[in-house]
Amino acid sequence: LSQLMVQFGEGASASSESIFDFCVITASSPAQAVLYEALIKRRVESGLYPPHLQFRVFSDPEGGRVGSGGGTLVALHRLFQSESGEQVALTDEAIRTFFGRLRVLILHAGGESRRLPCYVPEGKLFGPLLDVVTDKDDKRGSAPPVVLDVLLELYF
Repeated sequence: LSQLMVQFGEGASASSESIFDFCVITASSPAQAVLYEALIKRRVESGLYPPHLQFRVFSDPEGGRVGSGGGTLVALHRLFQSESGEQVALTDEAIRTFFGRLRVLILHAGGESRRLPCYVPEGKLFGPLLDVVTDKDDKRGSAPPVVLDVLLELYF
């Protein structure tokens, strides 16, 4: 599957090393977003994720949870604002130009892990997995494998 995804991505605007320019992760609260950013930073610094992939974490608005559909809209809007500059007007042309040159992977990670209450702070995306031998073991160090690792390995 990963070979097919790489072949699919070769004609895209993303770099030849990746089919995505950004990995956008949604969180249910600002506190959860801060935690996700710290967990991702640790994994990037350990060399577990491609250095050219840019991660962005966006939380639901302060008014409450918006679900996956609302989270997608909020995250894409915030990505547009943060990367194109807030002075750029939110017009159809600006949106088409901005997203026409980028490939964005969106992963919804916010929520209350009700079935796995021990993972509520980290969310399901950072839930630990059985430690299996991989070619990245030497980079892993003290970072045990998590669900996000497996998802990203599908694409990289």
